[in-house]
Amino acid sequence: MADGSQLPRSMMPARPQIGRDRGGIQALDRAFLILDIIADAGGEAKLTEIAGVAGLHVSTCHHLISTLCNWGYVARGTLSRSYVLGPRILHPSAACLRQVDLPRRAQGYIDRLNDQTHEAVQLAIMQGTSLVNILRREARHALRVDTGLAGRMNAAHATATGKAILAWLPPTELERIVADKGMTAFTPNTIVDLHELKEHLRLTRRHGYAIDREEFQPGVICIGAAIRDHAGAVVGSISVSSPVFRATPEHLEQIRIHLLAATDELSMELGAPGAILERTITNDHERRRRTTGRHFLGEADVSAYQRQDLAGFSDTRHQKAWVLGDPDQLTLATKPVPVPRRAEVLVRIDAVAICATDLEIIHHGPPAMIQGGLPFNKNFTPGHEYMGTIVALGPGVDEYKIGQRVTVEIHAGCGQCKRCREGMYTSCHNYGLNYGDVDKGHRANGFTTDGGFAEYAVNHINTLVHVSDEMSDEEATLVVTAGTAMYGLTELGGLVAGESVVVTGPGPIGLLGVAVAKALGAQPVFLTGTRDNRLQIGKELGADHVINVRNADPVEEVRRLNGGKGVDYVVECSGAPNAVNEAARMANRGGRICLAAFPHEPAEVDIAHIVRNNIYLYGIRGEGKSATHRAEAFMAQKRFDATKVHTHTFALQDLPEALRYARERVEDAIKVVVKTHGQPVLVKDAAE
Repeated sequence: MADGSQLPRSMMPARPQIGRDRGGIQALDRAFLILDIIADAGGEAKLTEIAGVAGLHVSTCHHLISTLCNWGYVARGTLSRSYVLGPRILHPSAACLRQVDLPRRAQGYIDRLNDQTHEAVQLAIMQGTSLVNILRREARHALRVDTGLAGRMNAAHATATGKAILAWLPPTELERIVADKGMTAFTPNTIVDLHELKEHLRLTRRHGYAIDREEFQPGVICIGAAIRDHAGAVVGSISVSSPVFRATPEHLEQIRIHLLAATDELSMELGAPGAILERTITNDHERRRRTTGRHFLGEADVSAYQRQDLAGFSDTRHQKAWVLGDPDQLTLATKPVPVPRRAEVLVRIDAVAICATDLEIIHHGPPAMIQGGLPFNKNFTPGHEYMGTIVALGPGVDEYKIGQRVTVEIHAGCGQCKRCREGMYTSCHNYGLNYGDVDKGHRANGFTTDGGFAEYAVNHINTLVHVSDEMSDEEATLVVTAGTAMYGLTELGGLVAGESVVVTGPGPIGLLGVAVAKALGAQPVFLTGTRDNRLQIGKELGADHVINVRNADPVEEVRRLNGGKGVDYVVECSGAPNAVNEAARMANRGGRICLAAFPHEPAEVDIAHIVRNNIYLYGIRGEGKSATHRAEAFMAQKRFDATKVHTHTFALQDLPEALRYARERVEDAIKVVVKTHGQPVLVKDAAE
């Protein structure tokens, strides 16, 4: 159809009759018909042709396609007003295929576990809110026990197979399942309180496996572990059941070792990224070594497992990562998964936001510094505003747990220079000295070490900020941006309640600067800029007055609106050539100015005016003095809605296009986020 030919109706597969008299929902009928038509096209399909085949008005067809685009089931084609099927169409397709294919792929592992343990082995999946056992091998002992699992669809909360799956579901989905199926007390040991279940599932995520100690069937102990697919999603679980009289610590330990090996290998066969990394025991040698009769699931054992030597990861595990070659040249390459050292963790990156500094690094090089020089052609991965999930702990780490969601600060600092000891680690005196004989331990991911345009990254524990499960991945990437604004206001004095503040430049830092200033109690708050739609977002984030500098002199307007006086604080986020001079004239005598932007050229500044009026200037770098923790607290408390600055989402493989949107402000992009798990392009209303 993209070449102008019409799609003959006679070539379409048979479709159900549609219409109001068929008892269906007309809008859904039309949406599915559009998907069918695009699929039949075999390529790009023009809007007018889709509308013609569907018998719809073009505007009606466009509204339906826009909704399908938002969900990712349809994507824009290369031709004007043409469309193709989007990547999310693979999601239900893959789910359907998994239901058919998983038993066949798992059968060999089930048989192997049955041989190794001589106990009953089960394969289970969740279908809707029901736990369904789809494959089973009986115990090979002469004396068997009934595990009671057959046909039990409401027992996910009480079984190891169920809990191994429930542990990785979003809280809302867990609550939906519990609301639908209840929490039946099968035995006196069954967990029947949702809060207690959530804590049990938290431990399951931490340990990497679930255990049912006579919670479903008296006299039976069961251990289960999750199976993941190519996208990292949990698609099922395998469990091994043993009667209590055979469940010695040694036997249970052997079951656990063999089970984790089987589920890891099956997950890898299904293409799961980092399947082994999300276990606390990482290789067969270590598994076989730990066959002593330790107290099963003892806290001491768990800690020992988590602090084990992680060497060997980079030899066997690889990831996709974007690598910077020449200026503006990025290549999607395969790199080893890094190994966390002492006081470090390995983070599976779930989302990364694009910062203007990323664009500077990719194009010019500075402020990145790799091996003492420019970052080009050094196998360097940029990107620094990322969040993700902890999947491995380095030696000595007990402050965080596997499975926790975190967002990250960029700068770790060396920890030993004067500035680091003062908490100003973003101004570390050993910036960039982290290689060879001059290794001082400094880390600034995306600047002096590999960053976040990848699947995994290593982070020092000092750079981690825990985020709640209620916060989306996209919002979590904005904690660093809000933290930069928080750092600027901290350096200006911190206590800004009742003080007047001007923020110049409605970029991401400027907009969140407005939000943070207002949350801290500033009054009034001004925002200046050139784009009315961004100024409107600033008003929604708390600005009392917005000024379009194309329509009015910002200095005169600020003073007029502030009773003829200058303001107490100015946060300069525009980087405009005359921004410092304008900020100085907006400030009152003794006022303070924070410089948070990188001007492209040296600026001429009226120092005499600054000196005569006793105005203080502060330059900030990044998000120092743990400002991100305070910013995350505001966001978690919903003191402001940071997602208003997020406008677009792309998949990791589409990073070049995401960078183009950010660089050229396509569709007025503000904050562009890249997801590592194949998310479709998303354009939010804020960009329109």
